Amino acid sequence: MPPRSLTESAQHPYEQPDGPEGPNGSGRWPATHYDGDWAEEDSGGESPLTVSFPLYTVEELRQLPPRQWLVDGVLMESSVALLSGSFASCKSIVALAIACSVASGTPWLGLEVMPGPVLYVAADDPADEVAKRASGWEAAHGACVQGLLVFPGAFQLAAKGAAQQLIAAVKRRLGASGPRLIVFDTFSKCFEGLDENSAKDTAVFFKAAELLRDHFKTTILIVHHVGHKGTNVRGSSNIGAAVETMLSATLSGKDVTLRCTKQKGSPPFAAIKARVRPSGDTLVLEKTESGSCAGCEPVLAALGDHNFTNSEWEAAVERSGSGGFYKHKLHLTDGCRVTRNGTSRAKGTTYSMTPPSPVSLQDGGQDSSHSLTTPPPIGGSVSEK
Repeated sequence: MPPRSLTESAQHPYEQPDGPEGPNGSGRWPATHYDGDWAEEDSGGESPLTVSFPLYTVEELRQLPPRQWLVDGVLMESSVALLSGSFASCKSIVALAIACSVASGTPWLGLEVMPGPVLYVAADDPADEVAKRASGWEAAHGACVQGLLVFPGAFQLAAKGAAQQLIAAVKRRLGASGPRLIVFDTFSKCFEGLDENSAKDTAVFFKAAELLRDHFKTTILIVHHVGHKGTNVRGSSNIGAAVETMLSATLSGKDVTLRCTKQKGSPPFAAIKARVRPSGDTLVLEKTESGSCAGCEPVLAALGDHNFTNSEWEAAVERSGSGGFYKHKLHLTDGCRVTRNGTSRAKGTTYSMTPPSPVSLQDGGQDSSHSLTTPPPIGGSVSEK
């Protein structure tokens, strides 16, 4: 049953056909559908709505397809996320590692990813440094990042018409489906000339990010700095309010800790421990061994050999009294003891125990809506300046 509209008297320039999955298949109406303009009538001075708004019953909302994890338990598909840290906290190494994992379909720190093309806006590091880091990642993981496209420079996303220009450039390179992930590294370099402390200025940037998100059904990951105290994200509180996921990276010696301070719609994941190590003439990220998981075996025994849902798994962990759910999940997926089978509307995501062999979403079939056509050499520009 299609959603009803308040009026059909006029068509908005961004309007798309209504449907049970929303206009872009993500269950989310695009941020650009309504731009805040109202039409004044000559009689009475009233301002009627002149655009269509989708209205759903609760039952219709239940029929919308659920979003999936881009990085299992960490980043959701079709979302805007922020990764923050102080200078020299390895936040760019973390961001590039996520990008390389998605671009190659390789698990990130043992967590499954949804593979697909990635656009990396490398505004904070020179092109040769990005190439060096990507080569080091390939050598360390034995995988090719052909699906990674790099824009070597600062793309000013908040500039007028910039998002539309980037969409057009990406479509020329990747086709209509676009990238699975877009990384802006860093926010400050892609926000030059504007005020980070201004809610109005930052809102322009994040509205443009939402336009990219909704157009391609992609995840936007923005790398940002923390303030001088090293705790809060630098700039307006609107920055944290505008994103669905907030991650922070801290470095102590060679050990990197990733924490989640915001995960809209899901519990924040437990801190992820990793370390940096040399690979060639650069550094790469590797997962810190989590050691034994004493409560894992009783939990697996309780779940049995049948497929089980996320809720059933979490309930089994709670009954065992042996620790946090995400600790179990991270340990078992990293050890390839558990496989994610897929998602259905009836049960959501289901899992099952598997033999200890490498598993990724690519083995189970990649969503062809973000397929990567064989690109020309990266020397061709991703966007036109």
